[in-house]
Amino acid sequence: ILIILVLLLGNPARKLVKAYEEKTNKNIAIKEWNTWEYLGKFKITFYWLSENGRNTSTGAIATEGRTIAVDPNVIPYGSEVLINGHVYIAEDCGGAVKGNVIDIFVEDERMDMYYTDVYVRKEK
Repeated sequence: ILIILVLLLGNPARKLVKAYEEKTNKNIAIKEWNTWEYLGKFKITFYWLSENGRNTSTGAIATEGRTIAVDPNVIPYGSEVLINGHVYIAEDCGGAVKGNVIDIFVEDERMDMYYTDVYVRKEK
């Protein structure tokens, strides 16, 4: 049955790598893809300067395009996290960030919450 499904649907693993390549607009080798571990579906929210300032719970300065707040019981501080083809660093936490929730630091107020697949870079 599995062989018939692969013949009918194609190789699902290859489709996953191809989708990742299209999202990032880069030629990503499968070797690079294998350095990421799938964590599951996460709720993505946003926080900004007027809420908490730039100081994070780890002592880093929050920077748009880099800083995310995570539940450190799910994603350890300092982890590289891949969200929709962009790599962020887990540098903060927050009261509403529990379980599979990630809060992305942005400069301007944004209210659009969404759900997406999240990956963390495997330890070397």
